[in-house]
Amino acid sequence: MQLIRQVTDNFSENNILGKGGFGVVYKGELHEGTKIAVKRMKAPTMANTKGMNEFQAEIAVLSKVRHRHLVSLLGYCVHGIEGFLVYEYMPRGTLAQHLFEWRERGYPPLTWKQRVSIALDVARGVEYLHSLAQQSLSFIHRDLKPSNILLGDDMRAKVSDFGLVKNASDGKNSLETRVAGTFGYLAPEYAKTGKVTRKVDVYAFGAILMEMITGRKAIDDTMEEERWMHMHLVTWFREVLINKENISNAIDQAINPDEETLGAFA
Repeated sequence: MQLIRQVTDNFSENNILGKGGFGVVYKGELHEGTKIAVKRMKAPTMANTKGMNEFQAEIAVLSKVRHRHLVSLLGYCVHGIEGFLVYEYMPRGTLAQHLFEWRERGYPPLTWKQRVSIALDVARGVEYLHSLAQQSLSFIHRDLKPSNILLGDDMRAKVSDFGLVKNASDGKNSLETRVAGTFGYLAPEYAKTGKVTRKVDVYAFGAILMEMITGRKAIDDTMEEERWMHMHLVTWFREVLINKENISNAIDQAINPDEETLGAFA
């Protein structure tokens, strides 16, 4: 615990990488220069069963699987009623930041080639979870979304946040479970029945692809409720596909047409 305090400069606000309902993620640097990310789980989060289950699930999954497109867990500890998870540091932040906050952060917009590369990286990581890991350790992520996709210096992507993962190794077609995940990425059949299969991740991945193509969020809560169809990206995108002449207008305008023609989208 003392080491974690030292490398994060006693959890300095200057080292904050992100915040969420779980707690805060800090940047740290070990004595030999290795950069790390430290997730500090809030005491109230650890105090309830759900929070503790997510903490333990993250450790259980990442201690058993290794893949170049899954973020690596370097260590963990519990101090009092707080939990700490130590990960490899991903210096380019999240896909969400590069899709939806690039102007505010001063980032260049993602090129089409970068978007394709990121999509392939995520697909390979999820495929490994589903089928390429040891067959006795096959997993369903359940919370794929741009804020859980991290980017390295080379803009290669890794899937993160495994607190909601379910083990899918029992050979059944589906698992009965309480619905969990993020609205906008939930497969309709999962939301209705509570049955989770690998298709839950496939649906979420499809929603992410739509976001990467259009530059729009899965749920746009800035729109008025009477325009509900436009609030929900999947519903709106289906309407766009009915008239294929509209597709070019649906593509993210941040992609420079002078550098990347529509032929690249074929």
